[in-house]
Amino acid sequence: MQTAPVKSVPAASGSKAAHTGETMNTYQRPVPQQKKGQNSHILTGLIAAQRCFDWLEAEGFHVVGLDVGAHAVPLILIQTCAKCAWLANAYKGFAYKLFPVMGARATMMRVDVFGCRVEWVERGH
Repeated sequence: MQTAPVKSVPAASGSKAAHTGETMNTYQRPVPQQKKGQNSHILTGLIAAQRCFDWLEAEGFHVVGLDVGAHAVPLILIQTCAKCAWLANAYKGFAYKLFPVMGARATMMRVDVFGCRVEWVERGH
């Protein structure tokens, strides 16, 4: 069953919506107005992710994943390499998750760079 699109119409004169300048849909319900800057956090996250991504590539890291929307700040996953130790020392990296991988222990490492979380997995004994 298809429904006809709801169109916006000016509010009836004398109504509360007419005094506030709201538009009404054909069922006389206020149409929600998007607040200015409501989605600015998405743009801020995308800009930070691009800046961090470009920097990581310039430093020789291989980015394997990027998640912008699910966290408070963008999350970038990189492939483990020899430079990860330098990254952890230079940007105060820390281990935040331990888990088993094929009989060995692995550690998820994290640093905060340019407003993004950068993570990688280090395998240990």
